[in-house]
Amino acid sequence: MSNIKLVSLHIPKTAGTSFYKTIQDAYGITSVARLDIKPNINKILLNTIEYNDTFLPDEIEVIHGHFNVLDLYEKYPETKDLPMITWLRDPVTRVISNYFYLQERLTTFLSNHENNRAILDKMMKSIEEFIATDINRNKMSRFLIGKNLSDFKFVGLIEYYEEDLQSLSNLLNIQFNQNQVNVTANDNKYDVSSDIIELIKQYNQEDIALYEEAISIRNKRLS
Repeated sequence: MSNIKLVSLHIPKTAGTSFYKTIQDAYGITSVARLDIKPNINKILLNTIEYNDTFLPDEIEVIHGHFNVLDLYEKYPETKDLPMITWLRDPVTRVISNYFYLQERLTTFLSNHENNRAILDKMMKSIEEFIATDINRNKMSRFLIGKNLSDFKFVGLIEYYEEDLQSLSNLLNIQFNQNQVNVTANDNKYDVSSDIIELIKQYNQEDIALYEEAISIRNKRLS
């Protein structure tokens, strides 16, 4: 029988690293597992190591990582009735942050692989190309397919990280240490035009609606 108490679904560029450290502090490092389900390469990673068992280890109390709801339930049906939490972010700033993060990683990779630079340079996309690529559209909504936002145990907003973390702490009756890192500090780091912002909005209407729903849920929680 699974001992998992909580599922934390991490959507890219929503302060996942900060929150991962927070829940490790609260539950204990050995009780929190990083789970990443990668259907595109048919791999599951548990704490960054390939994992092929059909059941998750008994010592795990919390799982946290990149996976969408449907993939999680297919691979580990025992998680279907577990409380699930997630964090969302304004879709425009999330897409911008995601693009520049990936570009920075690719630039670093290019600098270390000069022999393949001609090929790898072709992998670099303009922000317009990135925004228009299907896999980069409505990414938050894609992760949550299979579960209504209202069915989540908790939905936090990165823009109110410290306040929402305290609300989650109260809800779960467990002490979460406030992370001193300002998770939105770099939101204005990148200078993009108003045309780019409008393009992001155009291609992410589902995520915009999702975020507005999350704001409504948060307002009800605080009222």
